[in-house]
Amino acid sequence: MQSDATSEGLPAEIEMQTASIKGLKQIVSTRGTDLALCAFRQGMKDVNRLSPLLVQCLYDIATDCQGFTRKGDAIEGMEKTMSLITGTLALLSQRWGVATSSQKSNVPKEPGKLKDI
Repeated sequence: MQSDATSEGLPAEIEMQTASIKGLKQIVSTRGTDLALCAFRQGMKDVNRLSPLLVQCLYDIATDCQGFTRKGDAIEGMEKTMSLITGTLALLSQRWGVATSSQKSNVPKEPGKLKDI
């Protein structure tokens, strides 16, 4: 049995969680695309200037996209984000081997064909 304090807090918690998820989706589909596109453009000029830390950022964004898509909760822009991440990881793999590992094991080769992690 829940106390009154817990019952009163539950709707507020659900509302905060919903707002957080909505914000995360927006960040993934817009800023994730921006990051991947910027990294791709810079990598085309000189892949050696890009940090291997970028691989982890792109991997995290791809993981979020996969999660939302798997749940049928993807929003507009996520497919474009995944496509750009895939291309950017391929480019980064020319310099950083870890990008190849991330790309092969977790990021789909084709947008919309998401592999479970």
